[in-house]
Amino acid sequence: MRAPGRRLAVPLAAALAAALALTLGTLGTSPEADAAPNPQVDCANFTSMLAPGSLAARTMASYCGVVPAVASAGPMPVIHEAGPDLAALEREIRSAVDDYWVDGNYAVAVTDLQTGETIEVNGNRRQLAGCSINFFVMLQTMIERERGALTAAETDTLLRTTVHFSDPVAARQLYTMIGDGSLRAGVKETRDLVRALGLKSTVLDHAPLFLDAASLGSSDNFLTAADANRALAQLWWGGVLPEASRDKLLDTMSDVKPGLNYLTGYGTGGVVSHKNGFFPVPAGGWWVDNDIGLVRFERDGVTYAYAISFLSERVPEKYGSLSLFRPISELVWDYFDRTYP
Repeated sequence: MRAPGRRLAVPLAAALAAALALTLGTLGTSPEADAAPNPQVDCANFTSMLAPGSLAARTMASYCGVVPAVASAGPMPVIHEAGPDLAALEREIRSAVDDYWVDGNYAVAVTDLQTGETIEVNGNRRQLAGCSINFFVMLQTMIERERGALTAAETDTLLRTTVHFSDPVAARQLYTMIGDGSLRAGVKETRDLVRALGLKSTVLDHAPLFLDAASLGSSDNFLTAADANRALAQLWWGGVLPEASRDKLLDTMSDVKPGLNYLTGYGTGGVVSHKNGFFPVPAGGWWVDNDIGLVRFERDGVTYAYAISFLSERVPEKYGSLSLFRPISELVWDYFDRTYP
């Protein structure tokens, strides 16, 4: 059963989103876990109004200096522009995108999760998300497990199926469980998480494939490559889940059937945790093919990681993005393999 009193009062939503964005580094600042409270937030009163154990309560408590950060006690990195080495890779990727011979809208984002340096090609262009947006319902499921509202026994198989087969039916069940039996309530709660993470260009309107069942009133689900990387970075840096739960989710996301490992899972020597999004648009005669992921690899006992997101839409050929994104995936791996030998 879900603990009572867990939902935020509506008037708090805007203030919470701003406070969480500051906490998680998405507005360009990143206070240390023991930093002085934000003078613009009445920490004691604000935190007391949040459901105990919720993502909002834990993040606000960390921000206000009430308890240590969720997963680490150090300052959280901030996503920022790339230095000269990574900028050179961006130029290579941009040239590949610009010169690609198959029409379509293509976007790429890469983030060095050691430094926060990020490169983007069309990274802020909003594109159809497909099932890649189900990354957020998986993340919300792990948050619910942390606070005891859901259990591993209830959700492990659904999480694995959502990833392994990119199964929208399993994802729909997760939304419904999060919403206490209501698909629409689960979508809304997951949308609130998206907003709390500061992802201003991401639109979660409905469970993929089930537009008519529980739309929140937008035209469709949309994502940007930059937002996908911001979300993956926050997960990796410990702003959303404790380390054990984070690693459990990443391990689950690494178990993808071979036929779906053709974009971010291609040409790397690391462990790729990712979420696909692929579907045809019959009315337009074109395809959407997306993949957002986090790649981990180890050198001398140290784990390194990077986030990488590929989005494509309006591609007239099935799998028409492969000859673009596969070489880019290899380029990115080669860069990190050289940078962290």
